[in-house]
Amino acid sequence: MNNAIPTDKQTTIEGYKIDIEFEDMGDDYFGTCFVQKGDYCSSLGRLEDEGTLVNSEDNELTVPNAILKKIFAWTEANGY
Repeated sequence: MNNAIPTDKQTTIEGYKIDIEFEDMGDDYFGTCFVQKGDYCSSLGRLEDEGTLVNSEDNELTVPNAILKKIFAWTEANGY
């Protein structure tokens, strides 16, 4: 079985920066994904649950559904 660690990936979709990072966990790997726009940021999991990014003052920025679909499609296509 080949558990090669995927390479980290990054892109921007309609002004939203997406970063996927992978870490070696011995026999497997662990991935993290964050989405950022300006001062607002969120993990992909929170974005999926809430549909928003947050800033340091806990203000929320709602991400439009059309952009959410593009973000989720890109992350899935890139191993997350």
